[in-house]
Amino acid sequence: MEYEVVVKGMFTRDPPVLLKRIARGRKLGLPLNVELALVHGRIADLFFRTGKRRLLHIEVQTANAKNMAVRSGVYALLGAEKYGADFVDQVVLYIGRRKMRMLDRLDIGAVKVRFRLINVNEISAAELLRSPNPSDWVIAMLGKNGTKELKTILRRILAQPEELRGRLVAQMMALSGAGCRKD
Repeated sequence: MEYEVVVKGMFTRDPPVLLKRIARGRKLGLPLNVELALVHGRIADLFFRTGKRRLLHIEVQTANAKNMAVRSGVYALLGAEKYGADFVDQVVLYIGRRKMRMLDRLDIGAVKVRFRLINVNEISAAELLRSPNPSDWVIAMLGKNGTKELKTILRRILAQPEELRGRLVAQMMALSGAGCRKD
C-alpha cells in the first residue's frame, strides 16, 4: 500500500514520462477524485447457472434505459465475482410500449460490454401460444398481435385449475400496463 501511495503521488504531483506512455500520448487533464462510490444492494433481475462456471443474466426492461450497457457491465462483473463465473451471457428482455432504442454494447477502451436485446413486442403472440407453458400465454399478450389474441389467452387461462388460473390472471393484470399496445 505504501508503494501505491508514493507512485500515485508522483503521477498526480510530478507526472513522469511513463504516465504519458501509459496514456498512449493522450493529453491528460487534472486527476479525478478516485473515491468511487460503492453501491450497496445492487439487485439484478435474474441470474441462472448454465454450466459449472457459466451464468445467464437477464434484465427485464419496460422502458429504454440510457445506462443499460453500464448497468449490464456492472451486473456481469458482480455476478461473475459472486458466483465464480468465467462467462456471463447477458440478455435485456424489453417489454415496453415505446420503440426499443437501447444499445446492446458499450466500448470504453479496454472495457467492453455486450449483451443481447430481445424485444418481446417483436415475438409473434401465435408462436408463444403454441407453447404448452401457461407463462408463455401470459407473455403472448405482450407479443406481436398480442391484443388480437387476448380472447384465446383468456380462454386457455380460464380452463386451468383454480390456483394456477388465479396466478395467471394476476400476472396478466400486472403486465397489462407494461407492453400491451394497439397492434
